[in-house]
Amino acid sequence: MSLLKKSLDLTAVNLSQQILNLLFIFLISHQYTSAQYADYRQTFLPFEVASPLLTFSLPAAIFYFYPRFSDKSKLLTLSLHVIALTTFVAGIIIFCGGAKWLSSLFDNEISDYLYLIPFFAFFSIGTTVYQSFLVLSNKTSLLYRINLPINFVSICLLLLCTYLKINIEYLIYLRILTYCVNFLLLTFFIFKSFSYNFFNVDTKSYKTIIGFSYSLTLAAIIGTLSYELDKIIISSYDSPENFAIYINGAFEIPMISILTGAVSSAMLSQLSPLLNENKYKEAASLFKNTISLTAQFIIPIFIFSLFNSEEIILLLFGDKYLDSILPFRIYLLLLPIRVIFYGQALIALGKSKIILKRGVIELIINLILSLILFKIIGFNGVAIATVITILIWTVPFNLYEIKRGFGVKILEIIPLKKIGNTMLISGIIYIPTTLLINELVTSLLLGFIIKLIIGCGLYILVLKKFNLINYTALGNKLS
Repeated sequence: MSLLKKSLDLTAVNLSQQILNLLFIFLISHQYTSAQYADYRQTFLPFEVASPLLTFSLPAAIFYFYPRFSDKSKLLTLSLHVIALTTFVAGIIIFCGGAKWLSSLFDNEISDYLYLIPFFAFFSIGTTVYQSFLVLSNKTSLLYRINLPINFVSICLLLLCTYLKINIEYLIYLRILTYCVNFLLLTFFIFKSFSYNFFNVDTKSYKTIIGFSYSLTLAAIIGTLSYELDKIIISSYDSPENFAIYINGAFEIPMISILTGAVSSAMLSQLSPLLNENKYKEAASLFKNTISLTAQFIIPIFIFSLFNSEEIILLLFGDKYLDSILPFRIYLLLLPIRVIFYGQALIALGKSKIILKRGVIELIINLILSLILFKIIGFNGVAIATVITILIWTVPFNLYEIKRGFGVKILEIIPLKKIGNTMLISGIIYIPTTLLINELVTSLLLGFIIKLIIGCGLYILVLKKFNLINYTALGNKLS
């Protein structure tokens, strides 16, 4: 199965999941108070922060181990063992006072909901592990045959619950139930495919996996702390209302995670075997071609979103979150670097200790800058600190290590000319279109739709007219 085909299958799955997640955020922020919205977001925040420790980086490490394990079912069994253990320990911590401590930390009465998070963690992480195995075993079509119907039913239930203005706790239950049903169905079908024995314990294989994953896990924990540091600081030192404003501005455009998540998983499934066979030139070429493909989508989204950020925030969250526009614009500055899959390349190269080193320094820089700028200019300063840290430290370090790992020059892995051309074309198309439609159309929603349709149409037309990208040829390279 080609990388392009895998990417399309995973895009369908991620799209349905992101629509569901976005609807949760959109409907709760509109139909409930800011305090209730903060309750919902802060209930799942501990999982988001602790997820690297709970997953033990297995969803990513599986891509490294899969071509190196002759018995694939054993790798799956060991992965599920580790997840069961980590979420069980998390449950003990939550039930032995962790829930009440977190509730007091956030200044919210959410301790009753937090008792459900260990179950949510197991179902969510287990589903991610299954997804990795299905990608590697070329069975991605099974994912969307299961995910799409479940997410559709969940969307219908969500719309009904918010229409009836049912208590916020039932929306939390609904999200957890969605992951539970998804996990159970995937377990049934994967059990038939891999015939794994959950009680088959292999101590030697445990040591092999843990030996590779521990530094990767530490790096992921530190990386997530750095990524979630802004939310932790604002939750601890600011009001729930300001947290709600900030987190809406810090949200990621759904299409980005859909695209990058699909392409990165598909790329890693092919990159790891190439590196395992010491085919570094071919791996570097695959890496570069993947960036070329991704840039054609992410760069236009970046330009469009930057000049239509006010409309995006107001349409999604309403007038009461007008202050979310500035942090949203600040975080948009990180969007162009999402065309490069740094973490996946370093994992495939087996550089887990390098990832750890990068993460420690990133966390220190981010923490110092965040605290200083938060004291000076409030929560927007935390967003600025995160962007500065990533641009001055994380990106240059990643590029240097990837270049050295592949044994090539920087221009052999980064198509700078194509990225620059895409940025220029997108700016020429979207900026005048946005300014013109803003003058002619007064309706916020109608104007946004018109700008989106005209901008996308012109962009695709220019690409085809001047033959700036040949998707057929690129697809063949990614096969």
